[in-house]
Amino acid sequence: VPATNSLHDVLAVQLDWRVIALCAVAGGLTSLIFTVAPAILSMRTDLIEGLRSESRSVIGGSGRLRNFLVAGEIALSLVLLTGAAVFSWRLYQLRNTKLGFATDHIVTFGVDASPGKSGAQVRNEYASIVDAIRRQPGVYRVAYAADGLITGDTMGDSITVTGYRGANEEANPDQEWVTPGFFSTIRVPLLAGREFSEQDTATSQRVAIVDEAFVQYYYGGDIGKALRGVFGFGLGDRVKPDIQIVGVIPTIRATSVTSVPGVPFLYLPYDQTYSPDGSDRRHHSASFYISTTSDPGRLVSTVRSLVREIDRSLPIMGLGTMEDHISGTIFEQQMVSTLSIVMGGLALLLAAIGLYSLLAFVVTQRTHEIGIRMALGAHRRHVFGLVAKRVGGILLAGLGAGSLAGWAGLRFLASRDASLAHAPAWLFGVPGVVLVGLMLLAAALPARRAAAIDPMQALRSE
Repeated sequence: VPATNSLHDVLAVQLDWRVIALCAVAGGLTSLIFTVAPAILSMRTDLIEGLRSESRSVIGGSGRLRNFLVAGEIALSLVLLTGAAVFSWRLYQLRNTKLGFATDHIVTFGVDASPGKSGAQVRNEYASIVDAIRRQPGVYRVAYAADGLITGDTMGDSITVTGYRGANEEANPDQEWVTPGFFSTIRVPLLAGREFSEQDTATSQRVAIVDEAFVQYYYGGDIGKALRGVFGFGLGDRVKPDIQIVGVIPTIRATSVTSVPGVPFLYLPYDQTYSPDGSDRRHHSASFYISTTSDPGRLVSTVRSLVREIDRSLPIMGLGTMEDHISGTIFEQQMVSTLSIVMGGLALLLAAIGLYSLLAFVVTQRTHEIGIRMALGAHRRHVFGLVAKRVGGILLAGLGAGSLAGWAGLRFLASRDASLAHAPAWLFGVPGVVLVGLMLLAAALPARRAAAIDPMQALRSE
C-alpha cells in the first residue's frame, strides 16, 4: 500500500495462522459438503425405475437443481463482471482526470518542524531546506504549502466579501497557504494579477490569490472586479475586510482527484501564518514541491540526505514523485478494480466449467436416447438443437437474474458514489457479450459430441 494512502497503516498487518486455519477449514467443509451431497441424493434413486428406463446413470436427484446451480453461477459471474467493468471505467476516469496542474518532473515530500520551535525558527529551517534543494543540479523551482496538493485535507473559514450580495448562506471557501513561486513550480498560469512575493510577510498588507470558481461565485466571473475586491474572515457587520485580492488562477483540483470542481478556493501567503515577531508556537506543517528538469526519481535520495543534514530529527513524510503521490491517493479504486476483475474472472471460469460439466453429464446420460432418435431418422442438427435448447434456457435464466441483481447493485453503489451513476450504457452490454460468448464456447464441445454420436455404437453399448 503506498505511503500516501490512508490505508497504509490500516493494512500494514501480518498474516495470522488462525485466519489461515479458518480459511482452510472453511474450504475443506465446502468441498466435503458438495462432494457428499450427490452421494446422498444417489441413495434416493428408484432402482427399479432406473432399470426400467435403461438409464446408464445411477446418480439421482432432479435436473432442475443442476440447472439452477449453473444458472446461479452465470448470474453471479454477470454481476461480478458488470462490477469489474464499472470499477475499471471509474479507475480509468480517475487516472485521466485533468487536475489543472503539472505532475511530471516534480518531487514532493512533507515535514513538520513545529514541535518545540517558535515560528521564526520554523521559518528559518524551511528556508534552509529550500536553499539547499535549490542549489542542486536540475532543480528549477522549489516551493511549499501548508496542507499540500491531493492530500484529502481541506481547510476553510467563513469570509465576508465586500459588495457581495448573494443568498443568505454561509460563505466558506476552501483555502491553502503557499509560498512565493508555488504556482510557477506546479506550472499553473496566472490569469490576472501577480503571484506572492518575498514582500508578502506577516507585517505587510494581507493579500490573497483566488481561483476562477471564487471569481464566478462572488464576482459573477468579472476578473477585473475581483482584482479590486477585498474580503475578511468571519461573518457579520463587524468583520474587517483587510485582505486584498492580488491574483487569479484557473480552478484546479487541489484537494483530491475525486473532489467536485467548482468549489471556491483562495490561497494566502505562507509567511502570513506566522506572528509578526515570530514568537508564535502554532502548527506549521509544510508540503514541499520541487520542479526539476532531470529525472525526478534520482532527486529523491538527494533530498532525503539534504533534509537530514539540516535537521536529523525531522520526520520526512511521503517523499517521492508527484505522479506516485497521485497514484497512491487512488489506491482504493485500484484495489477494488483489481479485486473485482479477479473475482469476475474466477466466477466466469467456474460458470463455464459448470455449464460444460452439466452438458457433458447430460450427453453421457442420454447417449442411448440420442442413439435411438438418430436411428429413427433424427438429423444431427436436431440433436444439436436439443443441447442448444437446454443451454438457452439456463443462459436466459442466469442473464435475467444477473441483470436484475447487477442493476440493483449499481443503484446501491451510485448512492455511495454519484460518479458511478454516469457510467455509459455499453459497460453493461460488454460483460453480457463476454459471458454469452464463453458459455456458448463451453457448450460447443458437448453439443458437437452429442451430434457426432454413432447410433449403432450407442445402441450396442446398451
